[in-house]
Amino acid sequence: MVPSALNTITLELTDSAGGVSSFTFEQQAPALLRGESFTTLEVTEGTSTQELGDTLYTMLGPQEKATFTYQPYTCAYDAAGVARMEIPLVNYRTERQTFANDLMYYNISYNTIVGVNSLGKMVERFDLNHYSMHHDYTLGGDNDLLVLATRDDDITTEDRIVRIDLESGKVSQLIDLSELFSGYVAQLDNPLAENKLERFLQWTQLQSYSAMNWIHINSIELLGTDSLLLSSRETSTIIKIDNIYDEPTVDYLIGSSNFWEGSGYEELLLTQVGEFSLQAGQHALSVQTDDSLPDGQYYVTLFNNNNAICWGRAYDFSADPCYWDTGYDWFEDAIGNAGTPELNSYYYKYLVDEDAGTFSLVESVPVSYSGYISSVEDIGSTKVICSGIATETVILDENNELIQSMTSDYAYWWYRVFGYDYSGFWFA
Repeated sequence: MVPSALNTITLELTDSAGGVSSFTFEQQAPALLRGESFTTLEVTEGTSTQELGDTLYTMLGPQEKATFTYQPYTCAYDAAGVARMEIPLVNYRTERQTFANDLMYYNISYNTIVGVNSLGKMVERFDLNHYSMHHDYTLGGDNDLLVLATRDDDITTEDRIVRIDLESGKVSQLIDLSELFSGYVAQLDNPLAENKLERFLQWTQLQSYSAMNWIHINSIELLGTDSLLLSSRETSTIIKIDNIYDEPTVDYLIGSSNFWEGSGYEELLLTQVGEFSLQAGQHALSVQTDDSLPDGQYYVTLFNNNNAICWGRAYDFSADPCYWDTGYDWFEDAIGNAGTPELNSYYYKYLVDEDAGTFSLVESVPVSYSGYISSVEDIGSTKVICSGIATETVILDENNELIQSMTSDYAYWWYRVFGYDYSGFWFA
C-alpha cells in the first residue's frame, strides 16, 4: 500500500468453474516510521522508452550524512518513486535480502539475522554469538547462509566468514582470512598484536574498537557450490577462494601487481588483458554465467567506486600505474566530491578466464561518483546502479540509455539499492 494514503484494495476470488467474484474496500495506511518525507523519491525520466516491470527498488542501509548514523529501516519503492514497503530494524543496517525455504532472511542488527515469512512473522532467529556481521551474506551450497563477520575479541577486523546452518541453526566459523593470508598479515604493523590489556579493554567495550582493518571484505558471492568470490576494499582486490567447506585455499586474485609485489601472493594474480584502470575500493560484485561462454569463463560485475584507500598499511595508490583518474583521499574524494563532475565511479563488467589465467574489461559505464558504499545489479536487460553517497540510482536499458533515475535527500546516503520483485514471497 501507499503510506499516509487512503488505499483502495480489490480482492478477486476465482472458483473451480472459472467464475470470479470481487470485493473492494478502503484502507488508510499508516505513515512510514522513518518519516513522511521519505514517502516519495524524485524520479527523472530518461530518453529510453523501455518499460520497467514490477520491480520494487529496495533502498538498503540509509545513513545520515551529518552524524554517520544508520537509520534502522529498509524501504522499497516502485518505479514511480512511491514507497510500498518499510521494514524496521533494531540497529545497524540491512544490506541484502536473501530468499530460501519460503522465508526472507536479513539482519536486524550487527549480531542477529532473522528469517521472516510472507505474513511478516519472524520464524527463525540466528544470533552470531562472539561475531558481528558486516556488509554482506549469501546463500551457500549446503542449505546455509555464509556471513561476512568480525570476531569481537580479535586483533583484526572484517576478515572472517561464518556459516549458519539453516536447518539446525548452528553458527560456526568457516574461514579466517587472516590465516589464509597469514604471510601478508605478518608483514603488517598491528598495534594490538602484543597489547593484551588493550585487547581486553576493546573486547569488553571499555575502549573504542581499534582492531586492524587490513582487508575489509564488503561483498561475498557463491561460485558453484564450494567456491567464493570476495571483494576486498582495503586491497582493491577481488579474491576467489576454493574448497570452502573442507580446506579453503586462495585460487586467484584480481588486483594490482604493484600492491601485491613482495607479499608472497603475487603469483596468484590473474593477468590483465587490455589497458584500463583497475577497480578501486569496489563493492557489490556478482557472478554471471553464460551458456555461450566456454568452460572456465564467466562475467563478474561490480561497482567500481574508483577510490583507492588503504588503512592497514602505508601504500600510496596514487603512485601505482595500475590506476588513473582515481580518488585517493578517504574523506574529500570519497564523500566531499560525491555526485560532482571531478570524478566518476563506474559499472564494471569483467570477463574472467580461469583456464587462461586472465581477466579483461568488457563493459564500463560511468556514473555519479561515490567513493564508498554503492551497488550494481543486472536485472534482465536493465542495469540498476546505485551511487550511494550521491543518493542517486540510475536504471539503464540494454544499450545503457537512461530509463529513469531516482534521487533522495542528500542528507541520507543509501548503502545499496537492489531490485526485488518478491515473486513467490509476496506476489505470484
